[in-house]
Amino acid sequence: MKQKIIGKALAVSVILLFISMGVQPAISITKEENSPPYTPTPITPDGSICGLLEWYGGDPDGDNVTYDIYFGYYDPFSNPPKIASIGHYPGNQTHIYYQLEGLLNFETEYEWKIVAWDEYGLNSTSELCLFETEKNFPPNPAKPIYPEDGETNVPVDVIICWNGSDPNKCDIIKYDVYFGLYDPPTQGAMNQTENCYDPYGPDGDLQLFETYYWKVITCDMSGECTSSKTWSFETGINPPPSLELDCPPRWPAGKELCINITSIDPNNDSIMYQIDWDGDLVIDEETDYYPSNETIELCHIYGEKGVYIIRVRGIDEYGEHSNWEECKIEIPRTKAKSYLWFHWFLECFPLLERLLTFLLL
Repeated sequence: MKQKIIGKALAVSVILLFISMGVQPAISITKEENSPPYTPTPITPDGSICGLLEWYGGDPDGDNVTYDIYFGYYDPFSNPPKIASIGHYPGNQTHIYYQLEGLLNFETEYEWKIVAWDEYGLNSTSELCLFETEKNFPPNPAKPIYPEDGETNVPVDVIICWNGSDPNKCDIIKYDVYFGLYDPPTQGAMNQTENCYDPYGPDGDLQLFETYYWKVITCDMSGECTSSKTWSFETGINPPPSLELDCPPRWPAGKELCINITSIDPNNDSIMYQIDWDGDLVIDEETDYYPSNETIELCHIYGEKGVYIIRVRGIDEYGEHSNWEECKIEIPRTKAKSYLWFHWFLECFPLLERLLTFLLL
């Protein structure tokens, strides 16, 4: 290549020198020997509709190569039209690719050829290549990713996903999704390309402890469709409520004691309470259901002195229990109780009562 350029430059310099001297050169410049590009060799397509063309090419002199692509439906009476010209490619690049615009048709005959040009205008042409695309097959049945068929304890904010496929390479598939509380499920979405579906959208959840049914119909771009079987799952993940107690450390006997209970349920379920007032592991009282995050007051009277453990737990409307929460409270002897004991003692000894009365007067 470098020698070609130097030789041409030297010849041009000689001609210019003769012209500047007023002498008409009596010489002629002959083109140095140059080989045309290698004859392109088309690689027969695999019959898919992907529209990828491949061939072997290059140039024996290392010249840059441009390729003209002729492609069209098979016609025994005419050659395919030129659809593109690509390059320049280095002469040592022998494997060339070209992606057609759009997909091909199924069960259709096509023909194509390649013309290779080097940078000096020499060319070589491939043989005409004929091929037929494959027939169309229906899509494969979709398979669930999550939740799996029959799965339990599925969160109420679940997004369902599946795998879809087609035996024809490069075929385009879309999905119709059916979803609901009954079998057969009702239609939820049509012609979606994504392989996931949010049943109730970003602002809603499914119902807790229910069985849901769903299936997916997969359709290709030729209108062939295949339905999956109907799958099912059960919602059931229900986090337990949390609970806080507010109890005084001491309280007089005989006086009504009230404690505050606050419980928060992650699903905003209603909550009822079980209370063990003296820590003997026996439930003494159960309440009605109250809204989550509402503080309620529960009261009890202790008639005897002592130290008591109060135990409380919350239970949501689906039976999920919180942990037992405890608080300790001390009930001391009261003055009023001591006076009552003294009064009883005097009643047992009436003469002592009279004497004390006389002395106090």
